Amino acid sequence: MALMRTIRLAFDKCLGSRRPPSTVFDRPPSTRPEAGSVDGGIRRLRSRFAAALAGALFSAPAIAQDEPLETPAPERGPSGVYRGVYVCNQGLTGATLRFCEEEGRLEVGFRFYAVDENPELPTGLCYLAGDYDPVARYISAEGAGWGSRPGENWIIAPFRGVFDESFQSFSGMVTSPGCSFISLQRIADDDPRAPECGPVIG
Repeated sequence: MALMRTIRLAFDKCLGSRRPPSTVFDRPPSTRPEAGSVDGGIRRLRSRFAAALAGALFSAPAIAQDEPLETPAPERGPSGVYRGVYVCNQGLTGATLRFCEEEGRLEVGFRFYAVDENPELPTGLCYLAGDYDPVARYISAEGAGWGSRPGENWIIAPFRGVFDESFQSFSGMVTSPGCSFISLQRIADDDPRAPECGPVIG
């Protein structure tokens, strides 16, 4: 609406006194214009209008715009609950882990259990602690204590690995003799099998 008013004012300004209330051209109604005079008048009128419009637009106050502020993306990190499998001497084993990271220090609650491919496994719970590198998204964790140990022959195997860029998956290696990979996917923090991160030694 403001732009239309500016254009109308510019148009009125360029016409000035040359536009009587009831006529378009400043000449007697009975006068026949010479050839080319109407076109020349229109061109002059257009030139005046363009100059007046440019002056009006450049002198018009700027229109304030409320530009939306960019909302910073929330920082992501490894803290959360992940579920998947790993392989050690007992075979393929299910696992639900909770990672708790703060300023590069990592604590892990590690619950393991049977899977369909290996249904005779017991359930157990252990805790690990280690370090987290936020640049490489790399962790290294060592055993810190038991919550529920299935038997004396069970040990806490250390592991290491990396998170993907969105912290929705983790891939790594269990670094104990007879063990190999560990693969996890992020799940809801309130999963019923999710352990707590502590207690942690050291």
